[in-house]
Amino acid sequence: MGRLLNGRHPVPGAAGRPGTRDAAPVGDLGSAHALGALLERRGERLDDYTKISVNAGRNVVVALARGEGNGVLLKQHRPRGDDRLPMEHAVHTDILDAAALGRGRIFVPGLLRTQARDRLLEFELVPDAVSLADAVGERAAGKKSTAIPVGACAELGEFIGRFHAHTAGMAVPDVLSGSAVDTERLHIVDFSRLTPERYAEFSEGEIQLARTVQRDAPLTAALTRLSRAVEARCLIHGDLRGENVLLPAGSTDRMAVIDWELCRLSDPAVGAFSLS
Repeated sequence: MGRLLNGRHPVPGAAGRPGTRDAAPVGDLGSAHALGALLERRGERLDDYTKISVNAGRNVVVALARGEGNGVLLKQHRPRGDDRLPMEHAVHTDILDAAALGRGRIFVPGLLRTQARDRLLEFELVPDAVSLADAVGERAAGKKSTAIPVGACAELGEFIGRFHAHTAGMAVPDVLSGSAVDTERLHIVDFSRLTPERYAEFSEGEIQLARTVQRDAPLTAALTRLSRAVEARCLIHGDLRGENVLLPAGSTDRMAVIDWELCRLSDPAVGAFSLS
């Protein structure tokens, strides 16, 4: 239950959970007091849910499950320089629904409501889901893991292809229309002209890669051409990796694609899928 078990102050709606206390009433939903108060405003209680999990990182994600397996997933955007909440809201309300992409073996959990006051999006819960990255990691380690739906993996590529094709040339909402091409070009390193500042940002692995690439003149030339060829052609997911693909509990042929807050106008070539 994460931070929900720490602190001194009683939590609203949690009388049936001895020890469910929090250090102070703050707005961050990683605080049990704030979560309890939010549910109380909605006429609910923490005690209404049998399972609560909290992941407080770049954003705060709270999964609330009931005994029968259904529930909600609350995602609270923390303030930052770029406000991603309206971007994620626009994708779900104006793009994904219009494209009818959230059906079939590859689906997108539905957006149930938005609460701008609390910087909050509320989604359908994918019960007891395991991320694709975790499932692959457990399998590689020889641990018992969720079955990986091989057939659906192929459909994941088709799903993303349909999303790119649907949004190519369409009039997208203003909040998504800013091109990210200049940023994407920075991500495609021109190894033939590395600056000391860029080199200083490299990890040890990237340094080794740079040494290898710099020995291959045709490859460095190809990377330069690639960076110059990037154009804003369609919307891309923006963070398509194994952590953002969920396998529902008990399912052998379905996947959920989540976390669309970095969806932006760019080139589909930079939206490649990664298991990491």
